[in-house]
Amino acid sequence: AAARRVAPRMLVKPSRAELAALVGFAGPMMVALTARVSVGLSLTLTATAMGTMALASHQVVESLYWLFCPFGEAVSLCMQAYLPKMLMASRTPSLAARLQRTAFRAAALLALVAGASAAAIPLCFSGLFTSCTTCAGHMAAAAPLLGLALVSYVVSSAAEGMLIAPSKLEPGQQKDRTMGQLRRGQRSWNHKQLRLCMPMQSHKAFG
Repeated sequence: AAARRVAPRMLVKPSRAELAALVGFAGPMMVALTARVSVGLSLTLTATAMGTMALASHQVVESLYWLFCPFGEAVSLCMQAYLPKMLMASRTPSLAARLQRTAFRAAALLALVAGASAAAIPLCFSGLFTSCTTCAGHMAAAAPLLGLALVSYVVSSAAEGMLIAPSKLEPGQQKDRTMGQLRRGQRSWNHKQLRLCMPMQSHKAFG
């Protein structure tokens, strides 16, 4: 008789090692998302307590904030995708630093564009969302803070991508990178020692 085929189980109890790896990967993300949702809910509750006009203005300002947030996320993902390869370029160690400087300049430019655009929409184009002058006044009052929040978010997202990028290296790659840094540091130290010794030898020769 043919062996009866057993269907694979859809839900399997994870082992302790698998559970620890899952918590280590998803834990920080869940904390960040929980904090983000909690802050959003608290702002919405505060705007609701202030009345209908404040709630309508808050809805527009918050929507504009989330509309321009992908500027920072794009820079962060680019750093996580390309920086690890640059870190492994042992023959050209300046490429990683050059990429970081370029990313920070791009992040600063995108931050200014996102912040200025988001702040200009409630100030100059409030008619796209409402014809109420009171609501438009609330939106205009919150516009500078909206621009400042987006500038800080885009720049911090770029820094976050730079911090996450080295962790994407494999353990062997991290070891090779560390050894390469040690070798470069040793060569630099030897070069400095040679430069210090040469004047002393010249002084002894002519003395």
